[in-house]
Amino acid sequence: MGLLLLAGAGHLAWQAWQASTTYAADHRNPYVYAQTSPDLLRLVHQVEALAQAHPQGPQMLLKVMAPDSDYWPLPWYLRNLSQVGWWDRLPADPYAPVMIVSSQMQAALDDQETHVMAGYFQLRPKVFLELYVDLNLWRDYLAKNPPKAD
Repeated sequence: MGLLLLAGAGHLAWQAWQASTTYAADHRNPYVYAQTSPDLLRLVHQVEALAQAHPQGPQMLLKVMAPDSDYWPLPWYLRNLSQVGWWDRLPADPYAPVMIVSSQMQAALDDQETHVMAGYFQLRPKVFLELYVDLNLWRDYLAKNPPKAD
């Protein structure tokens, strides 16, 4: 009986080890904490670079829209920008020089041809954000930060 209990405890220890190391960020692990994707830092750096290209700098208006306020930890990373608005649905006037919108909203804010969708970014597994930028700001940004030739 003791040997059977020891084998069971060993198996549970092995599963705990696998869940906390090998499968810690694996989408197949139903108990995983859905930590922030490293891709989010690319979004933050992109927004900061856009703010540098904007005439108002860190006072640039930025609107973030995601259902159920599913945008954390963006408030922490964007704390240096003073004009950030947070919505859990599309507001009546969603347009701003820069907008971060959950892909679940299917916003298509570039339909009016005043903004360009500048990229998709992963917030956490299966949660994506879209970055929309005013066309004139995007041109100014590209003038200051020309694409690197590969």
